[in-house]
This record gives sequence, structure tokens and C-alpha cells, in this order.
Amino acid sequence: KIDNNQFNDNQATCMNEVAKEKLNEISDLIRMKNLRVETSLDEDFILNANPDLAGILINNLLSNGINHTEEGGVLRIMSKEGSLSFCNSGSVALPEPEKLFNRFYKADPSSGSLGLGLAIAKKICEQQKLEISYQFSNNMHCFTLQYFPERNSDKAESI
Repeated sequence: KIDNNQFNDNQATCMNEVAKEKLNEISDLIRMKNLRVETSLDEDFILNANPDLAGILINNLLSNGINHTEEGGVLRIMSKEGSLSFCNSGSVALPEPEKLFNRFYKADPSSGSLGLGLAIAKKICEQQKLEISYQFSNNMHCFTLQYFPERNSDKAESI
């Protein structure tokens, strides 16, 4: 459906608010793993987006952080002008970060995930003309969404 542009009910969507709603929805999972959540969502990250796809994108990034953070770890969600980051604590850099967004790729083969969440997130980002990137720094795995309006000013883009 994403590839065929079947999600066309676009509206101004504050991704910060979507992140807060999704955090609330998965609060039980966060408590079960005894994770500490740190948010800094001061600057609104607003897109003209389909609310369902925006929710899927945020949910996949949060789920990835929860699934790949050891018990007692940290989830950090931050917004800055034109970007929204989802970070989770970890002690080791991933061996093949360039494969993270490939379908069915799992850095840990014993993981219970299907390896689709980040591939779907990437596809949604491509539709929206968002850039998604991964970085490991200071024992934090971070996925950052960035929107560059000057690159997309020729027409209104949507998720």
C-alpha cells in the first residue's frame, strides 16, 4: 500500500505528539523492561503526513529501541529544528550498520524480530522525502529523522 500511494489522507501532523501518544501506548512494555525514558520534545517536528503512516513510523522506531535495549537501559527521544531522534542505550556498535534498513536483516539472528520494522520505516521516509540515518555514539544507538523543506519545495510531499 505504501508503494502504491494508497495512504493519501494527509494533514499537518506533529510528530512530537505522535511520539508522545505512542510512548503512552507502549508504557507497559517500557515498565516491563525497567527502561528509563528521557524526552526533549521542545521543538515541533511537523509534516504534511498521513496520520496512520506517521504512527507506524514512530511505532517502529520506538519498538526497535525497546527490543534492542537491555533491561534497565535508556530510551531517549529528542526533537531539534527539522529533526526527531530515537536513541537507545547499548554497549556495542552494530557490525553492519549499512544493512539496518534492509528487509529481514537482523543484527542479532537470535532476536525474535522479523527484521521488517526499520525497512518499513525507511520506505515511509522515502515516500515523505525524509532522511533517516543511524549513528552509534557514547553507547547510544540513534535513529534520526530529518526533513529538508528546501529540497522538497517543488511540491507538497506526503507520507
